[in-house]
Amino acid sequence: MTRITGIPTTPFFLPFFLSDYVIAMGLIKIYILLTWIIMICDVHNMNQEKYYYIIRTGRRNWLRGDIYYMGITSVLYTFLIFLCSILFFIPRIEFKNSWGKIIGTLAYSDAGQKFAELFVIPSKILESYEPIPAMLVTLLLMLLGFFFLSMLIYTLNTITKTKIAGICCAGALVLLCPLISNIGYPMPFWFSPMSWMSIGSLASVRGEGFPTLLYGTFMYLILTGVLLFVLCIANKKVQIGE
Repeated sequence: MTRITGIPTTPFFLPFFLSDYVIAMGLIKIYILLTWIIMICDVHNMNQEKYYYIIRTGRRNWLRGDIYYMGITSVLYTFLIFLCSILFFIPRIEFKNSWGKIIGTLAYSDAGQKFAELFVIPSKILESYEPIPAMLVTLLLMLLGFFFLSMLIYTLNTITKTKIAGICCAGALVLLCPLISNIGYPMPFWFSPMSWMSIGSLASVRGEGFPTLLYGTFMYLILTGVLLFVLCIANKKVQIGE
């Protein structure tokens, strides 16, 4: 649309890219999360070099190093997605503290049907959030979501001693997002961790009965803490060379 009209857009499209259903059945979000699963699923891969590292440094330091790696990688991947959401619109971009004409037009008119058939911007996001807070909240939820997903995969792979369990469970949670959003009932959103990454799935946008931002944030922290606790127990039972 910016190319056709010549009107620059603001760099605040990230919250809409993560929508579960309004963008081609949430495909952009699915691609982002599945790419993350592919990137992180091999962290627990046990080989001779890793066994040597465990013997030299100890189980605790080995586990701490893997957790640090997943945390740092989560930050870098979040920043990469944020950067891509801006670079995609260069050079037709302007920096100001407002949603801008392009986003406003797509949200409040049928222009999306003419210029971006697979891209729909929920007007309630514009009404509920200022652009910078919306971006910050989205970045926070992305970071927590990525780290939770990596901890889930790592913990399941440690317990089962295979990559299949972690990949299948994480993939199921990701593919559940557009299905739950399509159904539209509030209750399933409370039990869909990957839905909490999208502010468009929270009560501030969806309305009463849906999970709140506070709920999503604390549930990520609680679930990640539980996974860390289980991982510490499972790590003590790992046999060298097994």
